[in-house]
Amino acid sequence: MSVDAENSGVLEGRAGREALCTLVLHRLRCDAADDFSSDEPYITVNEEEVWRAVGVDPGDIRAVGVRRRFGDVARLMLYQGEFAADDLIGSRIVDSGEAGLGVRSACFSSATAQYVLEFEVE
Repeated sequence: MSVDAENSGVLEGRAGREALCTLVLHRLRCDAADDFSSDEPYITVNEEEVWRAVGVDPGDIRAVGVRRRFGDVARLMLYQGEFAADDLIGSRIVDSGEAGLGVRSACFSSATAQYVLEFEVE
């Protein structure tokens, strides 16, 4: 697997194929927090943590500004950092067929938390 030093993104997938698209994560909006105190959400792309925030409350919008290359599909996962075990808020599969469709939204929700992530596939 080779790494693009400029973008810190994977150029080849596990099967050794060239990456077809770039996933651009724009911003994350918190509609409902997981904890009584502020949340500490983080995002993974294909099981790699790519972004983390602290002190997120309902109504907050945080810039993400992450770009990652991927092949046919990328798996986005949003977690809430916890002391013991982190809580999975939700996941979404992003397909290379979404390239060129503009900014899209992924909704992540659990029993107590709700977030919306704006992203784009180039």
